[in-house]
This record gives sequence, C-alpha cells and structure tokens, in this order.
Amino acid sequence: KAKLYHCFLFNDIFVYASSHGAKYKLHNSFPLNAAFSVSPLDAEKAVNYGEEKAGRIFSIVSEKKSFVVYADTVEEAMAWLKDFLVCIETQSLKFHTARFQTHSNSISVGIWVPDSHQRACSLCSQKFSFSKRRHHCRSCGALVCNKCSAHKLPNAESVMQRACKTCYFGANRLRSAGMHVGDNNQQIDDDDDNVFSDDDDDIFSDDDDDEDDFENENAVLHSIPYFVDIGDESLTTQDIFEQFGHGVGSYMLVPADMERTNTKNGYYPVTLMVSTANGFQSFNILLFEKKAAMMFRLNRLISKDFTDMHSLLAYIEKQENIQFWYAVPR
Repeated sequence: KAKLYHCFLFNDIFVYASSHGAKYKLHNSFPLNAAFSVSPLDAEKAVNYGEEKAGRIFSIVSEKKSFVVYADTVEEAMAWLKDFLVCIETQSLKFHTARFQTHSNSISVGIWVPDSHQRACSLCSQKFSFSKRRHHCRSCGALVCNKCSAHKLPNAESVMQRACKTCYFGANRLRSAGMHVGDNNQQIDDDDDNVFSDDDDDIFSDDDDDEDDFENENAVLHSIPYFVDIGDESLTTQDIFEQFGHGVGSYMLVPADMERTNTKNGYYPVTLMVSTANGFQSFNILLFEKKAAMMFRLNRLISKDFTDMHSLLAYIEKQENIQFWYAVPR
C-alpha cells in the first residue's frame, strides 16, 4: 500500500517520519556511512512498480534497512539524488573516522522482494497461502515461509531479527572462519522492496513494510536490561533462570511466540517470566503505540495499560502478591 513519509536529509544522516499533529513521528534514521548508498532504478526494474513512476524512483541501501522510494516528479527525484550524492561524497572524505566506518564491516542488507513479485517461498518453493504465510529475511530481503526463516541474526544495532536459513548458516560458517557474523553473503540483490508502493495488500503477507519491523517496540525492549532474546534455541528459559537468576523473585522478559499471537493489529507480544515459591509464572504483555508513546498492556481477562514496565510490575506485585526483586540481566 502507498505510504507517504516526510524525508529529511542532513549532512551525515537521513531520516524519514510521518506527520503527528503539529509534530513528526520518527520512523527511522540512517547514518551516511560506508554502507549507505542511493541509486536510480533502471527502466527494467522500475516497470515493476508502474510505468508512471519511471524516472522518479530510486533505491536507498544501508546496513540497517534497504528499500525503494519515489518522488512526486522526475525533477524532485533528481534533486534528491543530487543532494544525496553530495552528502555521501562529503562524508566519504571522513573515511578514517569511526562515524563513517560501520560495526558490520560496511555490509548492507538486501532490499526486500515485493510481495507481488513472488507467490512461493524462494527456498522450499511451497506456495504461500492463508496458513503458509510469507516473511522477509531481514538479511537478504528474500520472500520465504516461516519454516525457512525460523532463525535470527543481529542487525547493525545488535537487535535479533528474522533470517532465512541460507543467511543464518552462511553467517555461522563465517563466524567459524573468524569473520564478523554480520558479513553474510546477500542472496538477492536484483529485486526491490517498495516502501512507498501502490501495490495492494496481500492477505497472505505477514510483512507490512515499515510497520512490520516493530522498530519502536524493539528499541524500547532492548532498552530494558532484563529483556532476554534467547538466540540459542538449545538454551531454555529455565536454564537461564538457573544459571543467572537468584532464586524466588528473579524475573525477565522474553520474546513471545509470534506465530501464535496476532501482531497484525499493531500489538507486539512479549512474556514476563518470574520465579515464585510455586514454580515459574508467566504474564502476557503487549506493546503498542498510543499518541506517539509506547504502552505496555497486561493481557488478561481484564486488560490494563501502563506507560512503563515499572508500573506494570508494581501492579502485579499488589494484585498477585508476587515480588519482583532481581531482574535477570541480558
């Protein structure tokens, strides 16, 4: 679906945001570093997004996220490209600085393949359906099914994100060879994700362009020191409590089962785990945005919303007579 954003280009950073009353809501920002580049789409690629966009559509590639944008006119697109190239060239003169270098050895992520370009998983070739949903690998951008993308890899900000098995095992091989885990080979570099496209929504798609990433939710969660994203599937929640907890009263937040929770309505699920005298107890928490602020919902028969986890924990302590006294650190 079409999405209009307000874009801002500074000397060393590119930002896009949406209007929120008299203010703007920030969606994403990208440093103009060694991994950042822009380029116009050639006619062969541009036709996939509609002939009317020819000459005014171009790609933005970075280590965090890569996508396709288009301007209202050809002249406006050319002006944007010119300004981008000037800023990138200026920043490239600072190649020796830490700000220009990247933590992922200047590896850019792949541009997402648009939903309309593919009706089957690129790895197992099984057709997408209502029960077999499509997902995007955050590393290479390929369209894959859930079974073929059940792994996670860290992005440029060390946030664990969905990865296809090709990228995941490729990263493991590189890690074994002593290279950076983010240096996985990109599998797809010829197709593009249109963040601002006019394509209709596909009912079989689990990925909504910008909103699908739950970027704000992920940022909030990773600012909570006791949010533990278990990357090693052989390590259970009980293992973590036994190794790093301090008995009764130890608690942590862990990712919820995304497949069993409907996130299409804008809620991002996590699970609060606490060790009690009677064993482990869990609480379902939903993160969502309300008036540009992040909210935490205790998902029970009677739901209750909180502006922060501290208030939510205090409420549970009072209602359930449970004490949260030691946060298991990430």
